[in-house]
Amino acid sequence: MPPFEVGNALKGGVVDIANVTGAFYTNVMPEADAWKLTERPMSELRRNGGFDAMAALYAQKMNAIFLARLVDNNPFHLYLNKPIAKADLTGLKPAHQRRSIRDFFQALGATVVQTAPGEVYTALERGRG
Repeated sequence: MPPFEVGNALKGGVVDIANVTGAFYTNVMPEADAWKLTERPMSELRRNGGFDAMAALYAQKMNAIFLARLVDNNPFHLYLNKPIAKADLTGLKPAHQRRSIRDFFQALGATVVQTAPGEVYTALERGRG
């Protein structure tokens, strides 16, 4: 299933459980993007009510029970088939899955190519990355 359809599939009962980043279902629950902005570990969010607040939104907006966030401080990676010496991606076409990072790539001079997660390595092999 395409990752940007997972949120609707979970909400509608097509799937029973989903394990994807919130960026893939902001069309159903925009608040999910807040997970990548928090600097608090999950243990603290459970103590201070942040977890419960988000869990209530998952129940309301996605008909879902929020179980857990996978990791804290998960870095983003940029895989290219050509080395770069500075933050300049001019002439490169990085394959990506998230619309949320398109502006970032464009600001660095890249021509963005939205690519399904399962196609990223194929895109790199074909010189699109």
